[in-house]
Amino acid sequence: TGGAGQEAPNTWTEVTYDLSAYDGQDIYVAIHYTSADKFMLFVDDMSINTTFGPAVPVAEFSADATAICEGGTVNFTDLSSGADSYSWTFTGGTPSTSTDANPSVVYSSAGTYTVELTVTNSEGSDTETKTGYIIVGAAPSLSTSVTDVNCFGGADGAIDLTVTDGTSPFSFAWSNSETTQNLTGLTAGTFDVTVTDNAGCEVTTSATVNEPASALSLSTSITEASCGNADGSATVTASGGTLSYYYAWSSSGSSATETGLGAGDYTVTVTDDNGCEEITSVTITELGAPTVTVSITDATCFGGCNGQALAVVSGGTSPYSYSWAPTGGTDDGMGAYTDLCAGSYDVTVSDDAGCQVIESFDINQPTEITGSLTPSNVSCYGY
Repeated sequence: TGGAGQEAPNTWTEVTYDLSAYDGQDIYVAIHYTSADKFMLFVDDMSINTTFGPAVPVAEFSADATAICEGGTVNFTDLSSGADSYSWTFTGGTPSTSTDANPSVVYSSAGTYTVELTVTNSEGSDTETKTGYIIVGAAPSLSTSVTDVNCFGGADGAIDLTVTDGTSPFSFAWSNSETTQNLTGLTAGTFDVTVTDNAGCEVTTSATVNEPASALSLSTSITEASCGNADGSATVTASGGTLSYYYAWSSSGSSATETGLGAGDYTVTVTDDNGCEEITSVTITELGAPTVTVSITDATCFGGCNGQALAVVSGGTSPYSYSWAPTGGTDDGMGAYTDLCAGSYDVTVSDDAGCQVIESFDINQPTEITGSLTPSNVSCYGY
């Protein structure tokens, strides 16, 4: 108050107003003079002091990855302002809820998932919902089909790898440094593969290529032919490889044992059930017949029966047996035939291989002694 040209009195009034009702609005300060003396308004330095109370929080967050593979982990970061507490909801995640400021969540199943964060303080709360925020892709699924090595030590194994699910294209990293989907020309062993899809999902599997426990092996045994006959035989015994076995002899037989063989060389090809082959050969030799020499002792007297024969055998296959004809003498079973009368005889010698030889001989006797008497009469009686 005061007249014209007068200084205003040094009297000031401090007033406090609650402006919380205007939160978020622009506020204008106006000074309205209510005195009847409208020319007596003085304005000097004016100070407006403001005191702000707690604001309602604002929810916001981010994730270190929004597109992951099944089983992947997402780390969430709170970007809210003014928050005192947190309440997260993760559809499809583990855990499904959290009160941590910066939680980590595992997503085990493919799908598209929503994340919601509600933040709270003393002035209220705010919720941020991100629908379809996390996209979880199905990891590739792997299956293998193995072709084992046919023959021991071979390199014809194979692995066919089938990939389902995931996001194509795929890359392949095998433990033998190959990068193709399928493998061929493999030896026996275990092979690992890591498959990565276009979304970066990785899965690993392994496959084992087997082979027969041992190589196909052959051994042979023979029976020699005897006395120029085709009665030899050969047997091949197979082991290892893969049962069953199939036989092909150069003499046209198709069994493990080939019979009716004469002297000569023979081959046999044995094939197992996987087609593995081994070839071996045998030689059949001919066992010769024995030879016989007969040593005789003639009868000492005409008409006597004390002649003897001794069969001496060489060659062939011992032991030997003897058969004498005609019968009537004494056979000791060891090649001697005694008490023989004069005449013609045969001895048949058989060896252990069944070969026989016949030798003929004669037992002789001295000439019969004959005599005659010529009588001479007595010339005189009594003389």
